[in-house]
Amino acid sequence: MRTILSVAAAAGAICAMSMSLSAAEPTHVPGGPIQEAGLCWASTNNDNGFGYWRECPQPMRMTHHKKK
Repeated sequence: MRTILSVAAAAGAICAMSMSLSAAEPTHVPGGPIQEAGLCWASTNNDNGFGYWRECPQPMRMTHHKKK
């Protein structure tokens, strides 16, 4: 009985750790850059994974023209 409880506790701990690690990964929106802490990943060599973190580009603003 103790063995079953210790195995279940270990499995629960592993699940909790894997869930917390996945939350720490950078955010990637499909079609957009990888983002973390307000910075975006700018890739310089996709084959080797080289690049640098830079400020994320601001989205374009919609302008409303006044009707005449």
